[in-house]
Amino acid sequence: TTNGVLLPRMTTTQVNAIANSVIKIVQEKLDDKPWHKEGFENAEWILLDYVNVVSHVFLNSARDFYKLEDLWADAVVIEIPNID
Repeated sequence: TTNGVLLPRMTTTQVNAIANSVIKIVQEKLDDKPWHKEGFENAEWILLDYVNVVSHVFLNSARDFYKLEDLWADAVVIEIPNID
């Protein structure tokens, strides 16, 4: 995986909605589907693996607990503002 996207949210409803939106938009714009996806059962942490990009959509509490940013401590962090 070359790139990762971390998307923390406050509720499982938001986690589920964001993950489904990512799948829909990537399908529409890039005609691509996730190679692997998991976490929809409890929606605390949903992983969408597009091979070159992995999207992690999770509750803020899961982000605080797992500290994924520490795994890529040497990576360049780009904060993306609200995109509409």
